[in-house]
Amino acid sequence: MTDELNLSTVFEEVTKVLATNRQQLDDADEYNHNHGSNMVHTFNLIQRAVASKEAEPVSDQLAFASKVLKDQSTGSTAQIYAEGLAKASQDFVGKEFSASTAGTLINSMMGMDAGTERGGGDFLSALLGSLTKP
Repeated sequence: MTDELNLSTVFEEVTKVLATNRQQLDDADEYNHNHGSNMVHTFNLIQRAVASKEAEPVSDQLAFASKVLKDQSTGSTAQIYAEGLAKASQDFVGKEFSASTAGTLINSMMGMDAGTERGGGDFLSALLGSLTKP
């Protein structure tokens, strides 16, 4: 059995969770009251971009998602994610996206070095774990 994950499916699940919590995230944003809405938009763009390149290597999917965010979103957070996606695309050259390499994507998107460890109890780790169970 392979532990390979579908990048589009992962971003789709993240988008669903963000959409479910959109109002709470908007309410927590004391400045513009739209952070949740912006995050849903950002991850929708990412998901659609990687889905459109699903037959290509993961590194190409991530590079395309980075370009889409840079071109189609003006929000500062989206631009930070675009940079993280660009870094992740470099980190995934020649690699598959799987449960064992998911930390590379998370670290890149969070602006962490490849050697930085994440705790096992964080949200994205739990989500990825649930996607690999039969």
